[in-house]
Amino acid sequence: MEVRAARFDGRDEPLYNPAAHIELAAENPRRPRPWTAQESRDFLRAIELDRLHALYQLLLVTGMRRGEATGLRWADLDLDGGALFVVQQITEVRGQLLVGSPKTKRGSRVVPLDPGTVERLRQHERQQQLERTAWGAAWQDHGLVFTREDGRPLRPEYVTRHFQRLAEEAGLPVIRLHDLRHTNASLALAAGIDIKVVSDRLGHSTTAITADLYTHVDRGVGRSAADRIAAVLSDAAASGSVPRRS
Repeated sequence: MEVRAARFDGRDEPLYNPAAHIELAAENPRRPRPWTAQESRDFLRAIELDRLHALYQLLLVTGMRRGEATGLRWADLDLDGGALFVVQQITEVRGQLLVGSPKTKRGSRVVPLDPGTVERLRQHERQQQLERTAWGAAWQDHGLVFTREDGRPLRPEYVTRHFQRLAEEAGLPVIRLHDLRHTNASLALAAGIDIKVVSDRLGHSTTAITADLYTHVDRGVGRSAADRIAAVLSDAAASGSVPRRS
């Protein structure tokens, strides 16, 4: 699906942006500061009643970029099939919201969803329908999953500020919103999920980027693997069942 970059100016339809095909910068080079699994669980419990709960849960469980999540449309969701399609993102340049293609060529991707996140998105859809009804003719329909109360697109910077305020109120380390993406990757790699799968879900241009960003996780996984292998060999030696070379 081709996505042309566009900008919102408060009207119902976005305007065409001639910078549609400008190559964006490489992956964020800053080192991550991910939350632990417990901190992530504590955060989701603390924001249970926040109207953007589904957005932050989606970022945690999929590792989507901020612009990809704010640019997600209902047409890009297959809730019955448990998947979403990343085909566009929203960015802000000089006060204008621009809709364009994902950050990298591999950024356009299919991301499977777990049942809990699917149900959270269904709850969010019902909430949005109530807001649409309340605003009536003033509702601005852009087809987006995550919006302001009147249907207008969320400003990416607001999504970050709101997240950090929620984290502070929950007594958690105040990290960058982008670090939810790193949290997702760190937890996945620590759980033993293959780096190729993690890279595909994140939309990294190469697995080398994933490996470089999460060297700290790889080392931890490597140590765990070494301990497990040593334990197997120790058990085998103790039982006298060390296999012989044929």
